[in-house]
Amino acid sequence: KSQILRDKDSNDKRSKRGLINLKFFRDFLELTKVAVPSYLSILTFELSASLICLILRTFLSVYIARINGGLVKGIINRDLRSFVTKIFVLLGIALPASFLNSYLEYLRKSIAYHIRENITYHFLDRYLKPLRPYQVSSLDNRVSNPDQRLTSDIECFANSFSSLFSNTAKPFMDVLLFGYELSKQLGYKSLVLTFGWYGLSAVLLKLISPPIGLLTAIGQELEGEYRDQHGRIVQFGQEIAFLEGHKIELRNLHESFERLHAHKVLILSKRVFLNFFDGVFVKYGSTIISMWVLSVPSMKAFKEGKQTEISELSKNYIQNGSLMFNLAKSIGRLVVSFKDLQAMAGYTVLLKEFMKVLVDLEAGKFTKVKMESREEIGD
Repeated sequence: KSQILRDKDSNDKRSKRGLINLKFFRDFLELTKVAVPSYLSILTFELSASLICLILRTFLSVYIARINGGLVKGIINRDLRSFVTKIFVLLGIALPASFLNSYLEYLRKSIAYHIRENITYHFLDRYLKPLRPYQVSSLDNRVSNPDQRLTSDIECFANSFSSLFSNTAKPFMDVLLFGYELSKQLGYKSLVLTFGWYGLSAVLLKLISPPIGLLTAIGQELEGEYRDQHGRIVQFGQEIAFLEGHKIELRNLHESFERLHAHKVLILSKRVFLNFFDGVFVKYGSTIISMWVLSVPSMKAFKEGKQTEISELSKNYIQNGSLMFNLAKSIGRLVVSFKDLQAMAGYTVLLKEFMKVLVDLEAGKFTKVKMESREEIGD
């Protein structure tokens, strides 16, 4: 079990933190306005460039699937000229595809850096004002570790924002384009079956998913508490040395780290449970559905007595199989990305809480939270 000090009157509010609800989207939109202050900023350019590159990468994936199908057909027909031509085409595609992959990774990290830069400057401008650090730490104790909020929490939010954008934008476009291509080859009924399975998987995963957002927020708070303990030792090192307070500080560090460690183990145990169902529904279940869908055209043609060349069947199987594999992978990433959204909800609520404290202090409002009870985040 992981324990963290809470105020009795705020237990209900705390238990609702990190949830994917309307409040989360309002808070996220407010932070997004801070992260992207202008439509003409470099961050807007990078987000647009990333979106364009993701679209180009999707079209390349469709074209590569067609080339792979042509290669197999050339091998079966022993058509050396067609095979060599397809090989050189594939080599020509490798260069722009490799560049796009590399540039997309660069954009993902650059977007995270710029988001962190904009949010950090915004918070620092509000935090480092006359008497403000003293007010945050002494007159208002709702945020006990502002250094954690200004460093690690902002970095985690920026990385989560950037990753979530790339991990949802490309799969969404893949689903649209791959689904359209497969509908021309396999028919709409096959796609309805595929999408129906993933829709069912998403609903079931939503029902059994633990409160990752809440657990993430609490984990960041515990990280801040542990970091704050080390900061106190540096700040009061002289007093600790002369008053022989090292034993007390050692005990406090042990207790703080044990709470942090227990909470991390709790999150890992819950992720094992969730990843198990991810594998059952998203990975192996989708493989079975995909094989069934791919077999329908050839089985139907055989049942109707139609004669189709083996090379053509092989080409269609490789091409459609590649598209179906990419489609299944993209839908799976969209389903699993809900976990990333939950984690980002945890970082969002931490930054929004700090922003609210700074706004209240600017208006002359101070809140002193009484630390009287322990809330257990357990089984």
